[in-house]
Amino acid sequence: LNHYGSPDPGNLVYPEYSEKNLTEREFEPGKGQLIWSHDFNFTPLSSVIMQRDGDTVYAVDEIVLESATAKQSAIEFCERYKGFSGVVYIYGDASGRQGEKHGHESDYTTLAQELKRQGFRVQRRDPPANPAIKDGQASLNAKICDATDKRTFFVNSLRCPTLHKGLSALKLKAGSTFQEEDAEYQHITTAVRYYTAEEFPVRSGGAFLGHSL
Repeated sequence: LNHYGSPDPGNLVYPEYSEKNLTEREFEPGKGQLIWSHDFNFTPLSSVIMQRDGDTVYAVDEIVLESATAKQSAIEFCERYKGFSGVVYIYGDASGRQGEKHGHESDYTTLAQELKRQGFRVQRRDPPANPAIKDGQASLNAKICDATDKRTFFVNSLRCPTLHKGLSALKLKAGSTFQEEDAEYQHITTAVRYYTAEEFPVRSGGAFLGHSL
């Protein structure tokens, strides 16, 4: 079923993720906002490109680079999306702002400057602090499949193989209710939950507190 298995499905971080969350949709200019969300772990530097239509989000591409810098990631993005005339909304890890208080160029500043230099319009939505891990997991799980069995997060597994593997196979550490096992694909799922925690936070009881861009 093009889906990664687990010998202990009860310890999966995203247990409802399945073939029902797969899509063949690719990036389509003019059909939803273009969102680029990041986790700035050095190995690998991971980010996901998404499009949002209303409350439905499609992961249409990923950029995963080993031992890379923010500028290298920005250059890769610009090469792939050259000619796009809409706004790029940048989300992700609060650690990408390090250095800004002391006048240094942060990873987010590097991303925005490189995109603007190459003709893109940019809006930064990076947070001052990261949300709690459990809150991020809850927001992404609710997009994958909520309490009414509604799915509003879809992944193009051909364009986003690392994300697909991560959502399918990422496990919790033994004895923990939220700490995730270290894996190369853990960072890209983190990049997505930074976005969903910001735009689709979950109340206690599982209800969305959705934001509009």
